[in-house]
Amino acid sequence: MNTRKIFGCGIAVVLALTFAACPTGNNNGGNSSNPLAGEWYRKIDTSILAFEITSAGKFIYGDTTYDIAVSGSTATITFGGTSVGTFGYAISNDEMVIINGTGIGMAIATLSPVVLQTNAVLDTVTIGSAPQVYFQSANDGDTLDVVLGASYTGGREAYLTESDVQAEVSFTLMANSNKAAVAFALITGITDTPTFVPAAATGGTSVGTFADGKILLVRVTSKNGATTLYYRVNIAIGSNATL
Repeated sequence: MNTRKIFGCGIAVVLALTFAACPTGNNNGGNSSNPLAGEWYRKIDTSILAFEITSAGKFIYGDTTYDIAVSGSTATITFGGTSVGTFGYAISNDEMVIINGTGIGMAIATLSPVVLQTNAVLDTVTIGSAPQVYFQSANDGDTLDVVLGASYTGGREAYLTESDVQAEVSFTLMANSNKAAVAFALITGITDTPTFVPAAATGGTSVGTFADGKILLVRVTSKNGATTLYYRVNIAIGSNATL
């Protein structure tokens, strides 16, 4: 059986393509046994991917895939069985600080600190030819129960014409959430149980037939799975859509 040195806590661990659990507090989207694996982004701009570490012990940096092994708090990067660099690291609350780089690790250290993308901020929603609906803040999203509350006032209004009742929905995300997953649900009222449809990778998404008084819900889940926010769009059509 092929074995390799992989991530461990304080000591080198030899296992077959698995990772030892470390008490870092980093849930990494629910994968607590794999504290370094994930897509890591520049903290100064979390829309910029710095590198990715996979659960199979791969380090993806730019267009190149390396092998990576960790002993204590030092990572060693190899390519074709030859070491091409090392770096030291420390992780706390989904943030990694990288120090003491050698070889390719020197370039990686300049990216420090890096973070897992934990944001789920919706920017805009567009329904057919209707004017864009703007959110742009995490404060505009909440839990599903809150968004469906009778007294909820954080929703936005979408003013549609009759030509938009079968229109597709498109969206944009804020830069710090650009890898988040988006889904839509169209409901007739706040007592409905929403069924969410994943947003299309490109173009618009069909969610059903819009009608005056319906509610479009938008679910945004951060790249690492740690944050899910719901956003509410109240639909107005015809005479009720007069601005």
